Amino acid sequence: RILENVRDSSHEYDDQLLSTEEQVQQYKELLKKSQAELLNYKRRAGREQDENAKRAKARLIADMLLVVDDLDRAVDSKANSQQDKIWTEGIGLIRDKLMLILEKEGLTKIEAQGHVFDPNVHEAIAGQTTDDAPDGTVTTVHQDGYKLNNYLIRPSKVTVSQKTNKDSLDVDSSY
Repeated sequence: RILENVRDSSHEYDDQLLSTEEQVQQYKELLKKSQAELLNYKRRAGREQDENAKRAKARLIADMLLVVDDLDRAVDSKANSQQDKIWTEGIGLIRDKLMLILEKEGLTKIEAQGHVFDPNVHEAIAGQTTDDAPDGTVTTVHQDGYKLNNYLIRPSKVTVSQKTNKDSLDVDSSY
């Protein structure tokens, strides 16, 4: 009878041990999943933080381009006196220095004049009928466009050439 009780107790302990080992395995799997989720969260949060920083930088540089535009207009204005010419040259130097700083941050000007119109980087604000340039060519740049590390922050505002249709200009004299 004692031997029988020992065997029963032994089976109970074996069952408890097996149950405990299964729980340990479940906890280990849960721990691995939790660690993987935490690692993925950290990576995702890091990427989001980088993207937010890039967007903030792009907004700041886009705002600074408005100042560059004003400096360009000041430099392009007609200087009437020697003093005006000196001021204009100084403003030009300040503009150039600002552009160097922005270029170090990854800013690049979009070349548009004489290039084929590209709606990805150009914004057509006018069309110009002409035979002097191929159809769809940028003939005038009204405002320079810029990219920041290959990300468009401002399209070039341009006038695009359109071919004249000589056939439509001929008057039909048979009436």
